[in-house]
Amino acid sequence: YQYSGYPYMMKIISDYILSKEIGYGTKINFGIVPMKYKSYRSDPFGSVVGLLGPFFIIVAYMGHLCIYVYRMVLEKEDVEIDELVKNTIMPYEELVNLEEKELKLELNYAKQVNIDVNRIKQVLIILLDNAIKYTEKGDTITIATFLRDGKCNIEVRDTGIGISDNGLKEIFNRFYREDKARNRETGGSGLGLSIADTIIKAHGGSIKASHNTPKGTIFTIKLSK
Repeated sequence: YQYSGYPYMMKIISDYILSKEIGYGTKINFGIVPMKYKSYRSDPFGSVVGLLGPFFIIVAYMGHLCIYVYRMVLEKEDVEIDELVKNTIMPYEELVNLEEKELKLELNYAKQVNIDVNRIKQVLIILLDNAIKYTEKGDTITIATFLRDGKCNIEVRDTGIGISDNGLKEIFNRFYREDKARNRETGGSGLGLSIADTIIKAHGGSIKASHNTPKGTIFTIKLSK
């Protein structure tokens, strides 16, 4: 990245917040991220940031969202997508099991895709976090890869509470939240899916949400080979 002035300061603040508390670029419900992420209290600057946590979380999101929209530079490479998905998702299997939910992988693409690895990892974690937050005990979360219409498809399916028809149209809009009362319980600023949408579009791909049957939600990503 090449930044100067305000955008550069936004990047410093947002990088600090998102790496210290929740992992790069993702609101992981303040619990999903492995314990390797340190507390704000571990350094003086962090102590100040910690006192203003909620405000700075929004600043961090907005900083990264502005960077994604206006300044995103992808560092692409050819990657085995099935291996990438497995390595990104499996560290969270224990967390899913602790909540008495089931995590499944159905990896059937078996080819390489030219992508920015860190960005696609970020999208996968955003979608996994979303699925964990909106499923209940006994529900299943499935991550699948497959070839369809000549494109690499990645699906994150869950059997959770689902999204309304109107929500499916609005879900990728910034700050949209399906149910304000529900989001007070689960956390979230309504920016994660918007960031995911921005990243996928930067790759020339698409992401959409649809109803799962008999209940739940499916997020489908399509990427060119």
